[in-house]
Amino acid sequence: MALLLIAGIIVFFLLLGGLTSGTGADLLDWDPGGRAERRAAVDHDDLQDMIELNNRYRRERGLAELTEEDLAGGAVRTLRIEPGAEPRA
Repeated sequence: MALLLIAGIIVFFLLLGGLTSGTGADLLDWDPGGRAERRAAVDHDDLQDMIELNNRYRRERGLAELTEEDLAGGAVRTLRIEPGAEPRA
């Protein structure tokens, strides 16, 4: 009985897929290439926002501003306080 139900569901979806025009990706409006491009644009905007905010704090402290090239080149030293360590002056 369960096997007949599963077979019926499979046949139903096969018929449904044959009657629709286009592909499943069209039905789902799925475009992985476009999604990657949009994600890259959002990431770039986020990076610019983070650099701008970081530079605002650096200006307030009298430090030189950072550029995207500085971050890509690894010229920035990360200041991290380990748990239990004494903060450095």
